[in-house]
Amino acid sequence: MKTHCIALLLTVLCAAAHADVDADTARKLAAVKALALSPARISPEQVSNALEVKLAEKCADVTEPGAGNYHVCIYRPGEEDNQPLAFLGYKTVNRDAAEDTGGVVMFMAHADRQCLRPEDLIKVFQSTPVASASPAFPEPTLPYIPVHTYQFVFPGHSDSEMHVRVVQTGDCINTVELIRN
Repeated sequence: MKTHCIALLLTVLCAAAHADVDADTARKLAAVKALALSPARISPEQVSNALEVKLAEKCADVTEPGAGNYHVCIYRPGEEDNQPLAFLGYKTVNRDAAEDTGGVVMFMAHADRQCLRPEDLIKVFQSTPVASASPAFPEPTLPYIPVHTYQFVFPGHSDSEMHVRVVQTGDCINTVELIRN
């Protein structure tokens, strides 16, 4: 009887957690799609405008043995984003001051506030996910929780030039990253 009650409670909680995404999450996912489909390279100004947020810049020069010199900039929101799909920042990597070699727009989903699921992204991106080229592995010291990675590749682009990488733990999405090279 106790097991039956727990199963019923979990079913009710999961159904409640999978309500449609909130307006802020829908807006951010639409912004990700717009940035992905933009013909121009992503810039801090584009990210700032698309997400309607002021960005604070922090840059550093990095030298990696065997790989050379890089100029890395991280643009974080001026105020911490506490929404269910939180914008963490935008990161660029430059081989030199003139050549941008890529950018990543990073989000973290808070499953305790809203369980963002693959179906939610499929609906917004109007695309089916494919297996990720960079799998995620669970922390070996923690109890096993299934971790899945997959990506959305938009028509007219290859996964090497642009994709949305998703990491999912259990039924809910953890991170969403627009990666544009």
